[in-house]
Amino acid sequence: MSDYLKSYRVCIKTHSPLYIGSGLEYTKKEYVIQGGTVGIVNLQKLSVLIYKKGLFESYSNFMTGSNKDLYGWLIQNRFTKEEIDSVTDYSFSGNNVNLDKQHGIKSCIKDAFNKPYIPGSSIKGYIRTALLAYEIQNHPDVFYKFKEFPNSREVENYKYKKELKETITSIENAAFEIPIDNKNSKSKMSGIIISDSEPVDTENLVLCEKIDLFPDGKHRSPNIYYEAIRPDTKIWFTLTIDETKCSYTKEVIMNSIKLFASQYSEFFLSKFDKITPFKFTNTIWLGGNTGYPTKTIAYNLLGKDKGLDEVSEIMEFMFRGKHTSDMDMGVSPHCLNATKYNNKLCHMGECTLAFAKTDK
Repeated sequence: MSDYLKSYRVCIKTHSPLYIGSGLEYTKKEYVIQGGTVGIVNLQKLSVLIYKKGLFESYSNFMTGSNKDLYGWLIQNRFTKEEIDSVTDYSFSGNNVNLDKQHGIKSCIKDAFNKPYIPGSSIKGYIRTALLAYEIQNHPDVFYKFKEFPNSREVENYKYKKELKETITSIENAAFEIPIDNKNSKSKMSGIIISDSEPVDTENLVLCEKIDLFPDGKHRSPNIYYEAIRPDTKIWFTLTIDETKCSYTKEVIMNSIKLFASQYSEFFLSKFDKITPFKFTNTIWLGGNTGYPTKTIAYNLLGKDKGLDEVSEIMEFMFRGKHTSDMDMGVSPHCLNATKYNNKLCHMGECTLAFAKTDK
């Protein structure tokens, strides 16, 4: 490998269920529950078996009209456990949620061999946000001019959205763009190359439920289930730094992660005392259900009070009528995306990131 390319093995360890969606959702007619275990059924294999048993008409009626779950229909038509297992692609624990009422299950992303993994883009997106917070912290003179965000109360909706996007783009350019000449520039982030993670076995999956947690400790369950990677799973990937394009080092990346975790706790997470504070300074939050403050730098740039004002304004613009009380609650958004694991409330997608001691 060229001397200017520094490649590292990096480990993400999950400390709560981690969900990164595939865009698919299994209905209760596409999975079975047996003794607390969820089995995802291969519908093509099932169709072949149904045809052999002469049950095609009954199955068609079930799919189009019945309110039963798939397992109930299979038992009613005398499918054996061995037959059900033969058409099940994979299974995982469902003991983490109440299975009395079955809902759709949002599928996590998997590779061609049906094994869960973390896309490199998800990891890089988080590191990019952390590095942006690091740049803001260390170069306040550069970012001072961005402390005035567009005002949704003073401009029309389409103009506010456009101006907000332009402001965010300008902040990112100030942090990452390096001028080449009068017309062109290059991004420092192009020098950080992150692979997709190595896959993990489906036995590391667990069923979890989305829980909306509020600052007063109350919570609600909107009946959304996720297929997630269970806590205490180690997931490996490769991070390469091209020193011709990027001045960041692995030490800077780790320092930015620690800074972002500290600021996230100060500005947002500390408002929810039902969540146990994270124990490790290298904590990160990954996935599509970790919440707005884990993916943005408004608080990092503006600080506690002004950040609260601006974020609540953005939330109210995005979700009309649902965030009018954020200022009074002292936190915005006023809901933390949580779940339960082993009957304990926890933050979705909480992990730690660490470079291996021996690098390539």
